Amino acid sequence: MPWAIEKSFRVVLGGNTFLDTPNLVVYKGDSLFTLERNQDSGYLAISFKIYDGTKAKIATIGQNRIFMNKKYRGPKTFAIEGGIHDWVLKEKTSGDLICAIKQKEAAKPAELDVSVNLYTPDGLLFSATPESINLHGITMIGNVFSGLSAGIVINPDGSFGIGVS
Repeated sequence: MPWAIEKSFRVVLGGNTFLDTPNLVVYKGDSLFTLERNQDSGYLAISFKIYDGTKAKIATIGQNRIFMNKKYRGPKTFAIEGGIHDWVLKEKTSGDLICAIKQKEAAKPAELDVSVNLYTPDGLLFSATPESINLHGITMIGNVFSGLSAGIVINPDGSFGIGVS
C-alpha cells in the first residue's frame, strides 16, 4: 500500500481542529506527529512515538496502529481496549489515558480524532485530552488551525507559538 504525506485533511487533536495543517505540533524543529494518506484506500493515518516520564519509549503509533515496545521495562503496565477504528491505550493500574485514536466513522466530522498524554524524548509532557491541549499551564480548547505550516511550535527554549504560517 503506498502512503503519501497528506495536504488536505481534518484532524482533531485534544479537542482542537487542524485543517490542512500538516505539522500539528512541532517540537524543537521536528514534527511530533506525521500524517499520511493511504493512496489505495484513501484513509488518513497518524504516526508518532509515546514516551513515559523517565524518557523510556512505551510504544510507537504507526499509521494508526499501535506497536508496544517489547523492551520497555518501566514501572507501569498498559492495556489496549477497543477495536480497529476506535482504540485506547491506558495505564492498567490507574486507568489513565495514554493514547486514543478514532478514525473513519468514529472520528466524524474529522478524519482522525486523537488524544494523547505523552512525553517527548527529552521529558516534556504534552497532554491532549479529548477536550483540550494543555501545554506549560496554557489550556487550548476548541481552536481551529487552518492552512498553516504548523499548528503549535515548541521552541528549544521552551517558549511556543500558536498558528505558524
